[in-house]
Amino acid sequence: WSAWIWIAAPDGGDSGETAFGRSVGLMTSVGGMLIFALLMSVISSIFEQTLHALREGHLPIIEGDHIVIIGYTTPVLKVIAEELCNANESDGGTLIAILSPAPKISVEEFLQECGVHEWMRNSTIVVRSGDISKPEDLAKAAVQSARKVIILSMPDVSREKADVITLNTILTLRHHN
Repeated sequence: WSAWIWIAAPDGGDSGETAFGRSVGLMTSVGGMLIFALLMSVISSIFEQTLHALREGHLPIIEGDHIVIIGYTTPVLKVIAEELCNANESDGGTLIAILSPAPKISVEEFLQECGVHEWMRNSTIVVRSGDISKPEDLAKAAVQSARKVIILSMPDVSREKADVITLNTILTLRHHN
Protein backbone atom coordinates (compact mmCIF):
# COMPACT_ATOMS: atom_id res chain seq x y z
CA TRP A 1 0.00 0.00 0.00
CA SER A 2 2.83 2.38 0.82
CA ALA A 3 4.38 1.81 -2.60
CA TRP A 4 1.15 2.91 -4.33
CA ILE A 5 0.96 5.99 -2.15
CA TRP A 6 4.59 6.85 -2.98
CA ILE A 7 3.82 6.52 -6.73
CA ALA A 8 0.66 8.65 -6.50
CA ALA A 9 1.99 11.28 -4.07
CA PRO A 10 5.75 11.23 -4.41
CA ASP A 11 7.18 12.50 -1.16
CA GLY A 12 10.49 10.77 -1.71
CA GLY A 13 9.70 8.04 0.82
CA ASP A 14 9.66 10.52 3.66
CA SER A 15 6.88 8.56 5.36
CA GLY A 16 9.08 5.44 5.67
CA GLU A 17 9.93 4.40 9.23
CA THR A 18 13.43 3.00 8.60
CA ALA A 19 16.32 4.05 6.38
CA PHE A 20 15.64 1.07 4.10
CA GLY A 21 11.93 2.01 3.90
CA ARG A 22 12.80 5.62 3.03
CA SER A 23 15.27 4.50 0.32
CA VAL A 24 12.66 2.14 -1.20
CA GLY A 25 10.16 5.01 -1.03
CA LEU A 26 12.63 7.31 -2.77
CA MET A 27 13.25 4.78 -5.58
CA THR A 28 9.50 4.17 -5.93
CA SER A 29 8.80 7.90 -6.12
CA VAL A 30 11.51 8.45 -8.74
CA GLY A 31 10.21 5.46 -10.73
CA GLY A 32 6.67 6.83 -10.52
CA MET A 33 7.81 10.21 -11.82
CA LEU A 34 9.70 8.54 -14.68
CA ILE A 35 6.64 6.46 -15.63
CA PHE A 36 4.47 9.58 -15.48
CA ALA A 37 6.94 11.50 -17.67
CA LEU A 38 7.07 8.62 -20.15
CA LEU A 39 3.27 8.47 -20.28
CA MET A 40 3.03 12.23 -20.90
CA SER A 41 5.69 11.97 -23.62
CA VAL A 42 3.82 9.17 -25.41
CA ILE A 43 0.49 11.03 -25.24
CA SER A 44 2.13 14.23 -26.50
CA SER A 45 3.79 12.37 -29.38
CA ILE A 46 0.52 10.70 -30.44
CA PHE A 47 -1.26 14.06 -30.31
CA GLU A 48 1.44 15.71 -32.45
CA GLN A 49 1.33 12.88 -35.00
CA THR A 50 -2.45 13.16 -35.28
CA LEU A 51 -2.27 16.92 -35.81
CA HIS A 52 0.47 16.47 -38.43
CA ALA A 53 -1.61 13.84 -40.26
CA LEU A 54 -4.60 16.19 -40.18
CA ARG A 55 -2.57 19.11 -41.56
CA GLU A 56 -1.04 16.97 -44.30
CA GLY A 57 -4.36 15.43 -45.35
CA HIS A 58 -3.58 11.82 -44.45
CA LEU A 59 -6.67 11.17 -42.35
CA PRO A 60 -9.76 9.91 -44.16
CA ILE A 61 -12.93 11.94 -44.54
CA ILE A 62 -15.74 10.62 -42.38
CA GLU A 63 -18.65 11.87 -44.43
CA GLY A 64 -21.23 10.60 -46.86
CA ASP A 65 -23.34 12.04 -49.65
CA HIS A 66 -20.62 14.48 -50.65
CA ILE A 67 -18.91 15.40 -53.91
CA VAL A 68 -15.38 14.24 -54.68
CA ILE A 69 -13.11 15.93 -57.22
CA ILE A 70 -10.21 13.67 -58.18
CA GLY A 71 -7.18 15.38 -59.69
CA TYR A 72 -5.74 18.84 -59.55
CA THR A 73 -5.94 21.15 -62.54
CA THR A 74 -5.58 24.74 -61.40
CA PRO A 75 -7.76 26.57 -63.94
CA VAL A 76 -10.52 23.98 -63.96
CA LEU A 77 -10.59 23.24 -60.22
CA LYS A 78 -11.63 26.77 -59.26
CA VAL A 79 -14.42 26.85 -61.83
CA ILE A 80 -15.82 23.44 -60.91
CA ALA A 81 -15.63 24.07 -57.16
CA GLU A 82 -17.29 27.47 -57.53
CA GLU A 83 -20.07 26.05 -59.72
CA LEU A 84 -20.69 23.19 -57.29
CA CYS A 85 -20.93 25.65 -54.40
CA ASN A 86 -23.39 27.81 -56.35
CA ALA A 87 -25.48 24.77 -57.35
CA ASN A 88 -25.75 23.50 -53.77
CA GLU A 89 -26.43 26.89 -52.16
CA SER A 90 -30.19 26.31 -52.11
CA ASP A 91 -29.66 23.02 -50.22
CA GLY A 92 -27.62 24.77 -47.55
CA GLY A 93 -24.26 23.84 -49.07
CA THR A 94 -22.39 20.57 -49.42
CA LEU A 95 -19.05 19.01 -48.67
CA ILE A 96 -16.61 18.99 -51.57
CA ALA A 97 -13.59 16.72 -51.14
CA ILE A 98 -10.62 17.27 -53.42
CA LEU A 99 -8.19 14.37 -53.81
CA SER A 100 -5.03 15.67 -55.37
CA PRO A 101 -1.61 14.23 -56.15
CA ALA A 102 -0.23 17.65 -55.19
CA PRO A 103 0.47 18.39 -51.51
CA LYS A 104 -2.55 19.50 -49.51
CA ILE A 105 -0.92 22.77 -48.52
CA SER A 106 -0.31 23.87 -52.13
CA VAL A 107 -3.92 23.11 -53.13
CA GLU A 108 -5.24 25.03 -50.14
CA GLU A 109 -2.96 27.97 -50.96
CA PHE A 110 -4.28 27.96 -54.55
CA LEU A 111 -7.87 28.00 -53.28
CA GLN A 112 -7.04 30.87 -50.92
CA GLU A 113 -5.53 32.84 -53.82
CA CYS A 114 -8.73 32.25 -55.80
CA GLY A 115 -10.80 33.79 -53.01
CA VAL A 116 -12.49 30.59 -51.90
CA HIS A 117 -14.26 32.29 -48.98
CA GLU A 118 -16.10 34.66 -51.31
CA TRP A 119 -17.90 31.94 -53.27
CA MET A 120 -18.26 28.97 -50.90
CA ARG A 121 -21.97 29.65 -50.19
CA ASN A 122 -22.26 27.50 -47.02
CA SER A 123 -20.30 24.66 -48.60
CA THR A 124 -17.15 23.14 -47.18
CA ILE A 125 -14.07 22.23 -49.17
CA VAL A 126 -11.71 19.59 -47.78
CA VAL A 127 -8.42 18.67 -49.45
CA ARG A 128 -6.69 15.31 -49.24
CA SER A 129 -3.44 14.38 -50.96
CA GLY A 130 -2.54 11.04 -52.44
CA ASP A 131 -2.15 8.92 -55.55
CA ILE A 132 -5.44 8.94 -57.45
CA SER A 133 -4.97 5.36 -58.64
CA LYS A 134 -4.42 3.77 -55.22
CA PRO A 135 -7.50 2.44 -53.42
CA GLU A 136 -6.21 3.46 -49.98
CA ASP A 137 -5.75 7.05 -51.17
CA LEU A 138 -9.19 7.07 -52.78
CA ALA A 139 -10.57 5.92 -49.44
CA LYS A 140 -9.12 9.09 -47.86
CA ALA A 141 -11.72 11.05 -49.84
CA ALA A 142 -14.47 8.53 -48.94
CA VAL A 143 -15.32 7.88 -52.60
CA GLN A 144 -17.29 4.78 -51.59
CA SER A 145 -19.94 6.95 -49.92
CA ALA A 146 -19.79 9.95 -52.27
CA ARG A 147 -22.83 11.25 -54.10
CA LYS A 148 -20.78 12.25 -57.14
CA VAL A 149 -17.19 11.72 -58.24
CA ILE A 150 -15.59 14.06 -60.77
CA ILE A 151 -12.30 13.00 -62.34
CA LEU A 152 -10.18 15.80 -63.79
CA SER A 153 -7.82 15.02 -66.63
CA MET A 154 -4.13 15.78 -66.33
CA PRO A 155 -3.26 18.69 -68.65
CA ASP A 156 0.53 18.42 -68.42
CA VAL A 157 0.73 14.94 -70.01
CA SER A 158 -0.16 13.62 -73.45
CA ARG A 159 -3.79 12.84 -74.23
CA GLU A 160 -3.12 9.12 -74.29
CA LYS A 161 -1.42 9.14 -70.90
CA ALA A 162 -4.20 11.32 -69.45
CA ASP A 163 -6.77 8.82 -70.74
CA VAL A 164 -4.81 5.94 -69.22
CA ILE A 165 -4.68 7.68 -65.84
CA THR A 166 -8.40 8.47 -65.97
CA LEU A 167 -9.35 4.92 -66.99
CA ASN A 168 -7.09 3.46 -64.31
CA THR A 169 -8.80 5.64 -61.72
CA ILE A 170 -12.26 4.58 -62.95
CA LEU A 171 -11.28 0.91 -62.86
CA THR A 172 -9.94 1.32 -59.35
CA LEU A 173 -13.17 3.00 -58.30
CA ARG A 174 -15.30 0.24 -59.84
CA HIS A 175 -13.18 -2.55 -58.43
CA HIS A 176 -13.17 -1.31 -54.82
CA ASN A 177 -16.75 -0.07 -54.49
